[in-house]
Amino acid sequence: MNVKARLIIYFLLLFCLLTLDACQKKTESTLQIADGQIKEHPERALLLLSKVKSPDYLSDKQKAYYGYLLCNAHVKTDSSLLEDSIIIYSLNYYKQIKDTVKVYECYFLASKYYIWLKQKAMAEELLDEGLALAKTDGNSGRVAQFYAEKAMLHYSSGPLFDAQQVIKNMQQCIKYRNYSNDYYMLGLALSHTLQDSAEYYMNKSIQLAFQERDTVRGCHYLRNYAQCLFGEGKFDEAFYCLNKIGRLSSYYVNLPVIPIVKAQLFLQKAQIDSAQFYIHKAEADKTTYKDLSLVNMMFQVKDIIEYLQKRKISLAYAGRYNDSIIDIMVCQNKDLIAKTTAQNQLNCRNIELSLNRQRIIFCFILVTIVGLSCVWWYMWKRRNKWIEAEERAETLQRLLYDAQKSVFEKEEDGNLFRRILLQQLGIIRLIASAPTEHN
Repeated sequence: MNVKARLIIYFLLLFCLLTLDACQKKTESTLQIADGQIKEHPERALLLLSKVKSPDYLSDKQKAYYGYLLCNAHVKTDSSLLEDSIIIYSLNYYKQIKDTVKVYECYFLASKYYIWLKQKAMAEELLDEGLALAKTDGNSGRVAQFYAEKAMLHYSSGPLFDAQQVIKNMQQCIKYRNYSNDYYMLGLALSHTLQDSAEYYMNKSIQLAFQERDTVRGCHYLRNYAQCLFGEGKFDEAFYCLNKIGRLSSYYVNLPVIPIVKAQLFLQKAQIDSAQFYIHKAEADKTTYKDLSLVNMMFQVKDIIEYLQKRKISLAYAGRYNDSIIDIMVCQNKDLIAKTTAQNQLNCRNIELSLNRQRIIFCFILVTIVGLSCVWWYMWKRRNKWIEAEERAETLQRLLYDAQKSVFEKEEDGNLFRRILLQQLGIIRLIASAPTEHN
């Protein structure tokens, strides 16, 4: 291989390496920008992450970083995590390089991924691993966070959640931190089991929320505390809490849940007209219909009022509303199936077009290589023939020179022989110096 060919190969390799390095730097920059946006603007982070092509071919570091950011963005935007299995890869990678901060975050994200897969046991197992690591590191903040996540895992498992597990984990959580939400969750779980200590923890959560100057959160706790008092039959105290909300927050008092709760309290006190007034107030509020739970509560109270007024049992209001919701959901599911089918068909067509384009490019490259090879072979053959012709010409010239030299040295040789030889050599020289297409 000559020097020119080596230089060409060297520059081609250098160009490939520089291109690969530029792509990696661009991907790294995109991931860092997405990380900066994920806290305040997770939608922008998702848009940036969507520009990362073929994440499976990234380096180990970039792939783990990408998986962590993608799952985190989906959690913050309340999106589906069903396709975020890459978070398991991220967790294992950060465990291997011992990046403790990322490991803790990946434990939380991976547990949420398994919750989406309906694998509660796997989610709890990951939280237990993270909890053990936090205890080993002596990180009290993370310990409390893992206990709170375990409690939420049990609390969000449905109406028949394991209240004892929630109580157990939240009691451990409040040993490590003093957050209002932790006392609130503990109070809710205790009220579910009708324990007297629930009132203490609910009051504690309300007190801490107002100390933190979070009025909306404090009113939220106060409203749920009123419902707990309502369940215990303490109607006057529940009314006091609801009225206190009106004095504390103009925002919260206008929420439709307040008149619905007040209507329930008036029903318990057999004041049907007052209950009907508040139900009409909630019914006139358009924001009520944005919450399925609130609408069902409202119609149930309405049915009870109708029974008390007419002594006629009817579930018509709630039934009609639920039927309308079912119809809407069925239509939405049909639309979703149609859109998904159309999208899958478009994806299949795009894949076919991409494959055809790749085949065309491959054929073009193959034809180009074959064509260049043929041209190179032809030029190489021509070059060899030119070299052979030049060598023959040099040989004949040397023979002619020797023959002419011998003419002067040996005059006694036959003139006829010399003349014939010189003629033949001249003809050969002429042919060799001007090669034809055949040569």
